[in-house]
Amino acid sequence: MIATDHTTLNVRFFLSRPGQTDHPAELPELDMYSATTIPAIGDLVHSDIRSPAAAAYQVISRHFDPANRRVGVIVEEVRAPEHSPFR
Repeated sequence: MIATDHTTLNVRFFLSRPGQTDHPAELPELDMYSATTIPAIGDLVHSDIRSPAAAAYQVISRHFDPANRRVGVIVEEVRAPEHSPFR
């Protein structure tokens, strides 16, 4: 990748926790480095589906920093089984 290539992004994920002291909470297991696409609002993302503790999250907002090619994605945990990819 050459220095002027702006096709990749650093996408960081955060869990929405309104009213909590660590709002929003970081979700480093979902972070995407050198990503070429960004999940859209409403998309489902998940941690390792092979893990028994796997969780599904729905994207509720995205925040862009175009100068540094960074994107912050805010998600909330999917609790309804009909929306979960793990049912």
